[in-house]
Amino acid sequence: MLYVLSGALMFASPFFSGGRASILPTIATKHELHSANSLTQLTQWTTLTLGSFLGGTSVTQFGYRLAFFFNAMSFLFSAWCIWQLHVDSGFRAERSDVSGDKVCGPGMNIPRGCGT
Repeated sequence: MLYVLSGALMFASPFFSGGRASILPTIATKHELHSANSLTQLTQWTTLTLGSFLGGTSVTQFGYRLAFFFNAMSFLFSAWCIWQLHVDSGFRAERSDVSGDKVCGPGMNIPRGCGT
C-alpha cells in the first residue's frame, strides 16, 4: 500500500506544481512576479527540508502512525489554503490579439520571419 500511495503522490505532484506555477501570474502583479516566484521556491525547499527533519523526528519519537496522521492533516490544510484563494476576475488568463503586426511590429528585434 505504501508503494501505491507514494506512486499516486508522485503522479499527482506535477499537476499540482504546474497548476500552482500557472496561477501565480494571476495572483501577483507584473512587478511582484519575480518576488512571488522566489518566495514560492523558498517555501517549497524550506518545507521539504523541515518536513523531512520533522517527519523523521516524529517517527522516532511517536511512531509512524502519528507521523502519517500529521502528514494527512498537512495535505488537508494545504487544500483548505488553496480553497481560500479568490480573485474577483477569476483565474483565467486575459487574452490579447497576437496578430503579425503586433508581434513583428516596428521596434521588434526578431531576426527571422515577420514577413521578410
